[in-house]
Amino acid sequence: MKSPKPYQFDPMDTLIASEPAPPIYGAKNNTKSNQHPPTSYEMEVLRRSEEDIKAGRVYTQEEVDIKVKQWLD
Repeated sequence: MKSPKPYQFDPMDTLIASEPAPPIYGAKNNTKSNQHPPTSYEMEVLRRSEEDIKAGRVYTQEEVDIKVKQWLD
């Protein structure tokens, strides 16, 4: 039997990364001003992450939950 999810919302209802955030308290939705060009370090981290994903060096959410629980205990 699967354990219940530790969150109360459906992840499919959340925003997708490429979607602009809705305006809050009348603020204009200007995503350009909120973005910054990635640094060379950030780009290197992204490249290594893509290599890890392609090589299968990933954890499922269940595995992460177990490791976090072990770390916190």
